Amino acid sequence: MKGKKEDILFADFPPLTKEEWKAQVISDLKGADFDKKLVWKTLEGFDLQPLYTKEDINGLDYLKNYHSSVARNPSPTGEQRGWLNIEKTDLRVSETQANQMAQKALNTGADGILVDTTENHQADIKAVVKGIHPECCAVFFKSLKSQCNDVRNWLSAQRDVPALMGGIIFDPISSYTTNGTITQEDFDEVLKNIEFSASIEKFFGLSVSSSPFADAGSTISQELAFTLSALVEYLDKLTAAGLSAETVLKNTSFHISIGTQYFMEIAKLRALRVLLYQVANAYGVGNIKPGDFFIHSQSSRWTKTTFDPYVNMLRNTTEAMSAIIGGCNSICILPYNEYIGLPDQQSRRISRNIPNMLKEESYFDKIVDPSAGSYYIETITDKLVDSAWSIFNTVESQGGFVESFKKGFIQSEIEAVRTEKDKRIASRREILVGINEYPNTKEKVDTSLFALSNGKSDGLQLLRPRSAAELVESMRMDTEKYVSKHGEENRPKVFLAKFGSSAAMKTARTMFSGGFLGCAGFNIEEGKPLNKVEEAVLQALDSKSQIVVMCASDEDYMENGEVFAKQFRAANTEALLIVAGNPADAIEKLQAAGVDDFIHLRKELVSTLRSFQEKLNLI
Repeated sequence: MKGKKEDILFADFPPLTKEEWKAQVISDLKGADFDKKLVWKTLEGFDLQPLYTKEDINGLDYLKNYHSSVARNPSPTGEQRGWLNIEKTDLRVSETQANQMAQKALNTGADGILVDTTENHQADIKAVVKGIHPECCAVFFKSLKSQCNDVRNWLSAQRDVPALMGGIIFDPISSYTTNGTITQEDFDEVLKNIEFSASIEKFFGLSVSSSPFADAGSTISQELAFTLSALVEYLDKLTAAGLSAETVLKNTSFHISIGTQYFMEIAKLRALRVLLYQVANAYGVGNIKPGDFFIHSQSSRWTKTTFDPYVNMLRNTTEAMSAIIGGCNSICILPYNEYIGLPDQQSRRISRNIPNMLKEESYFDKIVDPSAGSYYIETITDKLVDSAWSIFNTVESQGGFVESFKKGFIQSEIEAVRTEKDKRIASRREILVGINEYPNTKEKVDTSLFALSNGKSDGLQLLRPRSAAELVESMRMDTEKYVSKHGEENRPKVFLAKFGSSAAMKTARTMFSGGFLGCAGFNIEEGKPLNKVEEAVLQALDSKSQIVVMCASDEDYMENGEVFAKQFRAANTEALLIVAGNPADAIEKLQAAGVDDFIHLRKELVSTLRSFQEKLNLI
C-alpha cells in the first residue's frame, strides 16, 4: 500500500471549508436561526461558534511561545508533567485532630497540605504540623498577618530549608475585598515573607488569589483582569520598598479558583500565563517565561451547593480536569460537603483521590500539553487574553486595584454579572442539578448551616463569596425553617392531578410540575392518571393538599379545565390551584373559574415559588 495511513483513511472524505460546513448546518436547521440555536453568547462579551477550523487560529502564533515554555517547564515534583495534590487541613477542630488529618492525608495520596490558620486565630502552628517534614512534602500556610512570623520561624527551624516546597498564603489585597481593611503594615509583612522565600526555589512568599472574584460571581475575563491588577498593585508597592520586579514575580504563586465551565476554565489558566508574561515584560523582566509561573488551583465555592451535595463530587471532578489540562502546578479539591459542616474521612478521601485517579487511571500526566493546538481552546484563550487585558487597563486607568475598589468599580462590574447569572439560574436558563432542576424533595438539611452576610463595611461595598445556588437554596431553606418550627406533618403538600386523554402530556407535565415545585421543598404527591375529570377532582380534594396542579394537555384544558376548576373551587377555596402549561386560548376562562397561576418552561422559578410561599404563609 502506498501513501500514509491517514491519506488512505480520509481518501473518501474530501476536505470541506468552514463555509461549506456552516451551509450544511443551516440547511439542517430548516429555517431556524443559526446564531440563536448554536452560537454561545458568553457573559465575557464574545461569541463562541459551534465549529472552529485551522483558519481560525491564523494570527495566534504568539500562543506557540506559551506551548514551548510549558513543555520545557517540569512540574514541582521534577517530572515533565505533573502536579502537587494538596489537601486542606481543617482547623475547625483541635490542633491534635488537625495534625492527625494532615498525617493521614500525606500517608494516603496527598503530596502536600494547606494549613488554613485563618479558621482558628489562636491555633498553635507547631502542634498542627508536628511530625511533618516540609522538605519531603509541600506545605502551604494560609495565614493572618499576626501568624506570618510564627510560620516563618517554624520554617526556618527545618533541617533543609532550601528544599522547602509550598508557600505562605498571606494576600492582604484579597482579604481587603471581603473585609474592607488594608494597611501599609500588610505590605510590610508581605515583604518579610518574600525576603524569607527569595533564596528558596520552590517556596513562595506571596500569593495572589482569584477566589474573591470568582466566588462573588465574576466572569472569567473579570477574574483574570482583577487578579492581574492585584499583582500589579503588589509589584508597585514592593518595588517601591526596594525589591526588584523579578524577585517579586519569582516569589509569587497564583491561587486560582476553578469552576465548571470546562473548556473556558482550561483556557483561563492558559490565558493567565500569557497575561502574566505580558506584565513581566512591562516591568522589564525578560527571563521569565509563561510556563515559569506557579499556579495553584482550587475547586470553586461558587459552583458548590448545600442541597444534594453529592453532585458536588461531579463538579469537583470536572474542575480538577480543567485545572490539570489547563496546566496547574498544584491543585486542592475541597471535600464535596466542605460548606455544610465538617468534612468526614470519606469526603476527604474522595476529594484527595480525584487528582490521583486522573493521573493513575486516566493518565493525565502522560501528555505535557493535551489542549495545545485545539482550535476551540486556542480561540477562547486568545479572546480571554484580549477581554481581560482590556478590563485590566480600565482598572489601571483608575489608579490601580485599591483605588478602583474604593471607587466601587470592581464591585459594580461583578455585581452586574452576578445579577445576570442569578436571573439565568432563577429562570432555569442555567441548570444546577439538584437545585433548580431534579431536586431531591426528601432531603433534609441543618438550617443553621445556611447564613448570609451583608457584604458591607463602613459604607464600602465588599465582595461576598457565595454559591451560585444561593438564590434558590435560600428560598428552599425558608420552607425547611418553617417545617423545622411547625413539624414535618406541616410541610406544604402538592398534589399532581393527572386527567385527560393524552397519556404523554399527563406524564410530561407531571414530571415538569414535580421538578418545578420540588425546588421549594414542597412534598410532592402524584395522583393516579384518570380520564374522567370528575374523578380527578375528587382525588385532588381527598389529598387535602395546599397546592393542586392540573396536569393535562392543552386540548384537555380547553375541554375540561374549566369544569375541573369550578368543581374543585366549589369544595375548596383555600388551596392554590395551578395549571401545568401555558394554554393561551384557555387562560382567561381558567382564571375566571378559579385557577391561581400557570407554570411552564418560560415561567420564572424563584419569583413564582416565592409567591406561593407567601400565599401559604411560609415567609
